[in-house]
Amino acid sequence: MTEFKTRKGNLITVAGDPELLALLTLDRIQTIGDRFDTDPRIASVSIYATTSATVNETFLRATAPAGCLIAINGSDLFDPGSDDWATTASNRGLWHDWWFSNASDIKKAPVIQQPSALDLKERDDPSGSHFHAITQTPIDTDNLTLTIDVTWLGPHETGAQVLTTAAIPRIADQPTIKSIRLIGLQELPSYAQHLTDHPKVTLVANAEQAQETQTDLMWYPNQIDQRVDISQSRKLGKRVITTYLDLIAYDIGKYHGDENAWAAYRAMQRTIALSVDGITTISADVAKRLYQEVPRLDTKRIQPIPLGLDHITVSKKRG
Repeated sequence: MTEFKTRKGNLITVAGDPELLALLTLDRIQTIGDRFDTDPRIASVSIYATTSATVNETFLRATAPAGCLIAINGSDLFDPGSDDWATTASNRGLWHDWWFSNASDIKKAPVIQQPSALDLKERDDPSGSHFHAITQTPIDTDNLTLTIDVTWLGPHETGAQVLTTAAIPRIADQPTIKSIRLIGLQELPSYAQHLTDHPKVTLVANAEQAQETQTDLMWYPNQIDQRVDISQSRKLGKRVITTYLDLIAYDIGKYHGDENAWAAYRAMQRTIALSVDGITTISADVAKRLYQEVPRLDTKRIQPIPLGLDHITVSKKRG
């Protein structure tokens, strides 16, 4: 451990491997010290490496310390030498801050404290600050991997199913697409079994297996309802996209068992619209309705893509 004083005279103890103390340059000491001086409730400041190209030299409030170096407030409110000092500080309403850095020496440094379970959980929650600070890493747009939810491919092929079965082969044919995996079903229905004939397309029947690997994109091509667990979307894709077909079930209560179920469905549609990275709609009219129902929605995240008929082939008979 080493100690230093902030400009306001607060004593700060830095925990970490002695070899890592070289990371504590004078400018970093000043930045960390100034952070402590902004509020006496800050119990610790951790140096946390990030691979994000858009996040650097940024502070984030967390639930516990994490990273390669941890600077601890020498306050009399708790004993920084005890094993549970961080929990004690949190229980007293004190704060733990992470200082993000994508500096090369920070990214190479070994971690002395892993993030807490709660901080890891919030990393995958698009509503939280952790997600935007940690998860929003660049994507190679020339070699995209894609996960598509095919839960809606039931026994009967209607318009909603045609959208998915027609789109997948066309997407797979794009040279920028490296691979596509389909999730949500143990087995594809007969009208969709040809999808895996494409060399880039595979069906992953095991949901837990799918969550072990994160693709670049996660796409829900049909309206999300109680059949789909969108809370797992961030484990499946770095970016999440959904398609809104219409707002019929949103507008008509008879589509639901009772008023409470209708209210829950409407709330779900608004929440999903605000939480995903991108939205496609089958028409400009559906996009307009979304703007009206979710006024806080960033219109740049919606892209109307009108459905066409080019998936239909007609054999011509000669007379």
